[in-house]
Amino acid sequence: MDMLDKYGFFLEGNEADNTIDWDDLKPEFTTSLEEDESELAMLEGNSHESKKSVLAKTTDKLKTIVAKIQDYESNFSSKIDDLHFVGTGMRQKMGIKIYAVAMYGTTALLDAASHSSSGDELRNAARASLKTTFVLEMILQADTANTIAEAIAGSVKLRHGGPLADIQYLECLISEGVKESGQATKGSILQFDCTEDGVSVSVDGAAQGTAKFEGLGSAFVDVFMDDNTVSPSLVDNCLARGNGEGEGRAEDGTTAANMGEEKEYGSRQSMLSLRVLMKRLSNWTTKSAA
Repeated sequence: MDMLDKYGFFLEGNEADNTIDWDDLKPEFTTSLEEDESELAMLEGNSHESKKSVLAKTTDKLKTIVAKIQDYESNFSSKIDDLHFVGTGMRQKMGIKIYAVAMYGTTALLDAASHSSSGDELRNAARASLKTTFVLEMILQADTANTIAEAIAGSVKLRHGGPLADIQYLECLISEGVKESGQATKGSILQFDCTEDGVSVSVDGAAQGTAKFEGLGSAFVDVFMDDNTVSPSLVDNCLARGNGEGEGRAEDGTTAANMGEEKEYGSRQSMLSLRVLMKRLSNWTTKSAA
């Protein structure tokens, strides 16, 4: 089931994506049921050597499929009007990329980032900036306009000490903007300009209005900059770029090449379990029809 969550979740809503070879997603069985059952039995054992031998046959094809579906290259510009690019990151849930995010700020914020040694210093600078802008580019299509609006507004709500009506107004601006543009599909752009007056919302270049409420701008900044940030990689990337240390760590603190063996082992075991089930079911239905 873990494999279905990780690799099947992306399919719905992406059928029109011509960059994906959908034939590549069809089940292909190059091994027999007996071979799969034997490998699965070895995986379910406790032998470390057995695990390593199976890991040597890593699931390259599944990774390739995921890469095709969630392929993303940053399209963020170096400036937005008079604001400078500070850094970029990803919003992920359970390993699924939801959207890419970039932070833009004034020259003062850019300078502060170059001298910040911690996330707290960067957060304080972003909150104090005359304007701090977050640009979100959707990677995974949201099922409805309300889904992404509720998710973003919900994160702000946890950090905003003002009335609930403030959050509801912000959510409405996001939702109506997404509805006007059609849907929050892959590539859709949401922009949030945070100032001491509040948060201005734009969707795919169309301004939706401003939620002018005290403290709302700072609360929105905290969504991405506080200790419970929804995108740790954004904070890391801003600090790394500011200090000339490259692009920072991955969202989960590792590189793709250094994924844990146990994670690989679990994915392989889940895939084999599902494949054995499918083959057994196929054999059963064939015999029943005979």
